[in-house]
Amino acid sequence: MISTTIQYLARDELYDIEKPYSADFEIEERKSIKRSNYILSTEPVSIHAIGSSDHFHLDTHGFCTINAKTSLSVHDALSQPEAVETAYFDEIEAILHDRFPEYSRFEGIEFVVRKRDDRFPSDEVAIVTHEQPACLAHSDYSNAGALLQLSASFPGQEEHFKDKEYDIIK
Repeated sequence: MISTTIQYLARDELYDIEKPYSADFEIEERKSIKRSNYILSTEPVSIHAIGSSDHFHLDTHGFCTINAKTSLSVHDALSQPEAVETAYFDEIEAILHDRFPEYSRFEGIEFVVRKRDDRFPSDEVAIVTHEQPACLAHSDYSNAGALLQLSASFPGQEEHFKDKEYDIIK
């Protein structure tokens, strides 16, 4: 076990009227325009090694781990992400169909390649070649956010997910 701290967005009244945001590009800050409206809260946490991944199940714990091999190389992912995305998604889809035969359909929503820049983390605005690791503990999708993401990712296909059960697996 490791004892450490993690930064979370603070529960603040500001977020009742304004969605939390942070720009990853330089802007001219003024009184009404800021690069970020994050109000952070540092919380102590205990981190435990997962150990055997067989103990975690999607239906019970909300997550699971899958140890699988793909043909995607780190070099290809970093140098030509758009070119390898379709083949990688095809491999991931086959792995997921094997692991979750109860699902009838898998659709890739996004393919993001992250590589930590030597300056990360930093308040310095810099041009980097890849997206950086997430700085805050976060959940990618709320129930309402999932519907917005699906509608944006698959326009005109709402009949496939509206009023139906689905999972967003990350």
